[in-house]
Amino acid sequence: PREINLFYLDRLGRNRIVQDVNGVSIDGRKGIRNTEVMLAELDSEASKFSPNVLLRPLYQESILPNLAYIGGPGETAYWLELKALFKEVNLPMPLLELRNSFLFIQQKQLDKLASLGLEVKDLFLEEGDWMRKLIIEEEDEMHLFVSEHAQIMDVMEVMKEKAKKIDPTMEQVFIGETVRLNKSLENLEKRLFKAQKLKNEVKIKQVKNILEKVFPGGGLQERKENFAGFYAMEGKGFFERIYEGIDALEAKMNVIVI
Repeated sequence: PREINLFYLDRLGRNRIVQDVNGVSIDGRKGIRNTEVMLAELDSEASKFSPNVLLRPLYQESILPNLAYIGGPGETAYWLELKALFKEVNLPMPLLELRNSFLFIQQKQLDKLASLGLEVKDLFLEEGDWMRKLIIEEEDEMHLFVSEHAQIMDVMEVMKEKAKKIDPTMEQVFIGETVRLNKSLENLEKRLFKAQKLKNEVKIKQVKNILEKVFPGGGLQERKENFAGFYAMEGKGFFERIYEGIDALEAKMNVIVI
């Protein structure tokens, strides 16, 4: 939080009030104002003082108290910081409820994912994870390599135990060699994975194109897309499907196929 979490609001605009060693100033305007004079103005003309995003919840609950506040992830994140502030000013804090979110995907995009061996839930994975699933499930060779890696490590463990019975000092030798061998195999797997990425470049690009539609710019679709485009495709049924998917008491991401 800032020293002062208010803006000054008048015909010249809405500017942040800044703490100054000699009083307070209005950001972007000339001159320093006496703190006592500013406090007197706050009492006489409160409409000239506008809260910032951190103080706004306290401000609105003072004017119109609520039993509960339903908001998105970003909004509730602000509210979660304010429990001590509500307690400090002896103001009841409403219950916080995360609202439903929606993700709309076209049937043809869903069909393309299915043809690539992926599901909608895979779009929520990190890039490396869904890419690995796409490539590994596509190539039997990758399955064999992963399996053989584990088998080699198992064999090294058996050899270590046998060597330890002959000479206990050999245990550390085998541990060191196992670590080096494991690192070498991991490097080989990375090179193979890189080769498979190049081989499956077209499929990877297809998934990325779908991701850009459902997570434009890497963010939530609801923050970028306007409902009008979906309404044009679905008509009034668009709102009915949203209504059917909403459960006000269960925060979740609803995926709707259009």
